[in-house]
Amino acid sequence: MAKFRPNIVVSGAAEAWEEDFWAELTIGGDGGVVVYCEQNCGRCKSINIDYETGAAVAPGEAGRVLRVLSRDRRVDPGTKWSPVFGRYAFLDAASEGARIAVGDEVVVRRRNEERSVFDWEGLCTK
Repeated sequence: MAKFRPNIVVSGAAEAWEEDFWAELTIGGDGGVVVYCEQNCGRCKSINIDYETGAAVAPGEAGRVLRVLSRDRRVDPGTKWSPVFGRYAFLDAASEGARIAVGDEVVVRRRNEERSVFDWEGLCTK
């Protein structure tokens, strides 16, 4: 998981890749932090780097992470050839300064009917 540099990791989803459809989360129960999941996170070659040595391609399986993800996770036409793993998410302004902790309950408040398509002008994952 460290290769993906996540800020928050959520476990316990009913199905694989369920997060692709998450639109709004609450973390920490009622009155908790509100998070909007806006875009898919297209991945690049950095996930193949050996973080211990800085080598451009890690040896063995670790160096093939991007290739493995590319088989099944090229699900967003907006990321071209980049596989999707994770979501870009942002705090609701009213949640700024609030705290979350390991073990806090995460509730999916709103789901998208379809996967979102990456569309940030001037930013690409090539």
